[in-house]
Amino acid sequence: MSKATAVQLAVYHVTNNIKRNVGSFLASFINTNDALASIYSSVAPSGVYPYTPPAGNKALIVSVSAPIQVTVVFDFNNETITQTVNSLLVLDTEVTSIEFNNASGSPVDIAIISG
Repeated sequence: MSKATAVQLAVYHVTNNIKRNVGSFLASFINTNDALASIYSSVAPSGVYPYTPPAGNKALIVSVSAPIQVTVVFDFNNETITQTVNSLLVLDTEVTSIEFNNASGSPVDIAIISG
């Protein structure tokens, strides 16, 4: 059995609530290491949530309920980036780990899909 994560993106321009599709594409990332995962969690105020995606992941999608600081470590040379995000999309690059740091006074819900 083969498993993959398929990501379909559509891009629109919106003017006066009229949406016009300007492009779309579908990317499929086949995974031989069974690296499919869906995680739903909450990060407490002033809390930290570490996440280690399954090895071999090639697509990572993160959605959060409020801006949160993330530190992402990539498999390539252990390159690290830290940024405050509202969402995160990493394609065709393996992520070794992600740390969510909630500096706000309210809980932040997170949804992570990797494969």
